[in-house]
Amino acid sequence: MKSIIKIIIIYSILFCSYLPSFALDVEVTNACGGGNSGSISVLLDNAPNGPFTYLWSNGANTSSIESLSAGTYDVTVYGANDCVVTEVMTVEGGAAINANVTNVF
Repeated sequence: MKSIIKIIIIYSILFCSYLPSFALDVEVTNACGGGNSGSISVLLDNAPNGPFTYLWSNGANTSSIESLSAGTYDVTVYGANDCVVTEVMTVEGGAAINANVTNVF
């Protein structure tokens, strides 16, 4: 019985489908004033199953995307041993902040 358990553990270590998937740490910066000032970054510090490749819904293949307008974006991250995680994020938009400055002497 011990040899069967060892085989299962080795198999689990080698193939991602039998291990917990890695989690994405995502940072979203919202776009202001209806412009393209939003950004999204994916962080995978010390995550297992690397190296990683990225595929964003806008066609980018880096860990971060910038110059985003308000909207929904998704990223699929591919790791070793066929590990795949997809995350959907929303960049919010907002009205521009207008200020009138009057010089007072």
